[in-house]
Amino acid sequence: MLGAVYQALEVLPVHKITDIFPYIDTGILSKTELEFLEQIAGHIERHGEITNYRAQVLTNRSAESIKKLLVRLAQLGILDAVGENKGRRYVIRNQKQKE
Repeated sequence: MLGAVYQALEVLPVHKITDIFPYIDTGILSKTELEFLEQIAGHIERHGEITNYRAQVLTNRSAESIKKLLVRLAQLGILDAVGENKGRRYVIRNQKQKE
């Protein structure tokens, strides 16, 4: 039984943060920022975006903490903020915008 589980786990894709954010320099991120990005990366990859509220649910952090982290990731050029105020969402920065 454990052998079958092990074999199933071997074929599951392993995503690194750089697979989802290919142009990221993880050396510029603090430990907290990197942990936060790892927590929200799967959601962004599946849905193409994330909101403050969804990040709160995924990470169990306060709205203010999430806001600061999302703004910081946007300042670093990892995410782009789209929309205003409560409608704001964050998407992966396009490679062409980065260059």
